Amino acid sequence: DGLADDTLGPHDLVRCEAYDGADALTGDPQPFALKCHPDAAFLCDLHAHLCEAEIIGLLGGRWDAARKVVHVQAPFPCAAVARDDDGATDVEMDPVSEFEVREVIRAQDLDVVGWYHSHPRFEATPSITDIENQGNYQQLFKDVARPDATPPFVGLIVGTYDPQNADARAAFQRGPRAV
Repeated sequence: DGLADDTLGPHDLVRCEAYDGADALTGDPQPFALKCHPDAAFLCDLHAHLCEAEIIGLLGGRWDAARKVVHVQAPFPCAAVARDDDGATDVEMDPVSEFEVREVIRAQDLDVVGWYHSHPRFEATPSITDIENQGNYQQLFKDVARPDATPPFVGLIVGTYDPQNADARAAFQRGPRAV
């Protein structure tokens, strides 16, 4: 509700809803599947646990248009824009780092299929800023020459030191529910 009437602040969290296989409004089936290599999840977790501030990076992989599956193969850490605070609640990707990392991903014969970041001290639920960043990244990586063929662009949030976590394991948010 707060998204539509602009009453939410940039750090307000937006609870994701479970996706039961069909769009609640249109009845359309889920538009694509997501497969994440276990090493990719592990390395995102490791990157997030190395810092008390939020971290950020790009996800390299492949889009299988015939099967409608996004394959996340590996994370690629990026530098964050310098901040005046402790960085515990915000992170922005440094544009130079983003460009350099895109080149590294291409050199690995992969495509940029998404981005990841952490919520080190609170739950792995997207904030208004995260949602806005997701939209911006989707536009940045959109294929303007072939808008109908533009692959999906995924976001991953890693929760590391949230005191609400039941144990020391990180929580991941990749769409409708934490895993």
